[in-house]
Amino acid sequence: MEHFLQYVWQHRLYSSLSYGADAFFLEPEVIDPGMLNRDSGPDFFNAKVKVGDLLWAGNVEIHCRASDWVRHGHHLDPAYDNVILHVVETDDLPIRHRISGEPVPVCVMHVDERLRANADFMLRTSLLPGCKDRLHELDSLEVHDWLDTLVVERLERKAAEVDRLYLSTSMDWNATAYILLARHFGFGLNNDALERLARSLPFAVIAKHRSNLLQVEALLLGQAGLLADPEDEYAEKLASEYAFLRHKFDLQPLDSSLFRLHRARPASFVHRRLGQLAAILHRCEFLFSSFVETVSAKELAQKLSVEASSYWASHYRFGKPTPVPSRSTLAAISSDALLINVAAPLRYAWLRGQSMEDYRERTIDFLRGIKPENNKPVRAFSRICRPADAAESQALIQLYREYCERRKCFFCRWGYRLLSCCKGKGTSVSGRSPRPNTSSFTTGPSIGNM
Repeated sequence: MEHFLQYVWQHRLYSSLSYGADAFFLEPEVIDPGMLNRDSGPDFFNAKVKVGDLLWAGNVEIHCRASDWVRHGHHLDPAYDNVILHVVETDDLPIRHRISGEPVPVCVMHVDERLRANADFMLRTSLLPGCKDRLHELDSLEVHDWLDTLVVERLERKAAEVDRLYLSTSMDWNATAYILLARHFGFGLNNDALERLARSLPFAVIAKHRSNLLQVEALLLGQAGLLADPEDEYAEKLASEYAFLRHKFDLQPLDSSLFRLHRARPASFVHRRLGQLAAILHRCEFLFSSFVETVSAKELAQKLSVEASSYWASHYRFGKPTPVPSRSTLAAISSDALLINVAAPLRYAWLRGQSMEDYRERTIDFLRGIKPENNKPVRAFSRICRPADAAESQALIQLYREYCERRKCFFCRWGYRLLSCCKGKGTSVSGRSPRPNTSSFTTGPSIGNM
């Protein structure tokens, strides 16, 4: 409930303000609600409140009840000594003091019941998003503006992961690209296991034997523990190669139990995936450059569309040939997933590190050349939009994962719009229509199929 009250104060959605019974001030006028503090200490910093001819500047604390001031120990905490206003819904405590003994002015905030009921429904409903039945109330500009910000948020989050990975590899971009590629070759099923595999098998070892596809396969499959008991002639050949390479590089194979082998569709069996990964590592001499310097998504997809060794055209795993041979290349949907989850974050992190002013635009343009994803988070917003490309589907995934699933409706621009319209015509008591404190970044055309 306090988060709701913070939201109401921040965006001035209250119906009225009044001082508590002990107050000796006139009714306050909020000039600036302050900056929301998500760490310890008062809820809002640097607020400005005008009372008569006096302008008060300082911090604001929000509580459901005035007695929470004592219950939370603020009367004994010097961090709350510069609170100029204690904003509450219920004034149930006669006197509130700072640690210095001075009284703290209390302001009662009155909230429209329609706003409260709507917020309560959005936060408690089993629907995701909570505003699903009201998305049609948003206009095109509101949709575009928020999605443009969300795709940047998602790229920033993924680029931060790339930065951490880069530091862990002693700032080796090829090793970074290798580990990230291996991780996302798990396609959600074996991501952690394949990242662990890549970390246990240095890229420098792969690079020394990159020209020999059989040896690259042997290194990957052997290090994954999948050659311990060869089941056919090809597996025996790989096991022999791995035994030599293991001794040469002092490798310690993983336990094959780390990999989920039984719940995957045949085309996603880890044996075949590692065969496909080996083919890409074999073909791409400069792995990192292939991901960041290839101009278009289409061109990079062609580089990833390589045939694995002929064995994988007729096998999904060792010792069990398929009834009908098939192509051993990555499916288009799998290739697109690698472009989105590997190439785009690498580009964003690298271009930003090179101080390229247009790093955002260039990465988003790259994503616009990829088909949109079709998954649960994306389909959840089908009533309002159908993404035209991967930039837009990534924005919707960011919205679903970081806001809807976490019930952070108060930090979502769409949530703000739909909640604020419960109070009059969506304006604040001052007549302004404040926006959430989120960065604004606008790119080219967004959702096209409204």
